[in-house]
Amino acid sequence: MAKKKTSNDNEIQVYEAKICDLIPDNKNFNKGTEYGQKLLEDSMRKFGAGRSVLLDKNNRLIGGNKASETAGAIDINDVIIVETDGTKLVAVKRTDIDLDTQQGREMALADNAVGKANLAWDEKMLAEMSDELDFDPHDWGVDLNIPDNGDNGDGDEPPENPDGQRKNNAFVAKLTFPSDDKLQSFIKMYTDELSQQYGCTISVSGGEL
Repeated sequence: MAKKKTSNDNEIQVYEAKICDLIPDNKNFNKGTEYGQKLLEDSMRKFGAGRSVLLDKNNRLIGGNKASETAGAIDINDVIIVETDGTKLVAVKRTDIDLDTQQGREMALADNAVGKANLAWDEKMLAEMSDELDFDPHDWGVDLNIPDNGDNGDGDEPPENPDGQRKNNAFVAKLTFPSDDKLQSFIKMYTDELSQQYGCTISVSGGEL
């Protein structure tokens, strides 16, 4: 592995490694999405590697699990590791790209779009880890929607009352949209029709429309 020193007093270590040296997070909070994964692969094939990934001191991935997996899948196998203690911002400089070109601006769009489309919280894992390690996902803007009625989220039927009846006769369908615009479009088109024809309501983030 290569190592580079900037000065005697301020040493920065840079190593060359392989993608297989990076250890995936086996408790990753992000499950990703099929659509987001497609965008990620399309972006990496078209523009190459963009953002860096984040490792802990044992080469385990803190951030960038999906990017590392995709890089390996499309034969981007070489990795440069920069050691830091968090007191300096590590910047990746692409010497082949100018921001104010079609390629540069489209890459900027892809960078943001992929991150948004490929996020799907593993709420069960997040709840378990936050309880075990005593942190609150709400502090980071993440509200968990874990049922408190004993449902394990695996498709089991709702728990029954002592008389053997279900607590209610409502059935819930979960729809996932790739963007807020798609969601709002769906709501505008179907809210009134669904209500009139089927007597159902649409709820978003716990709020009834």
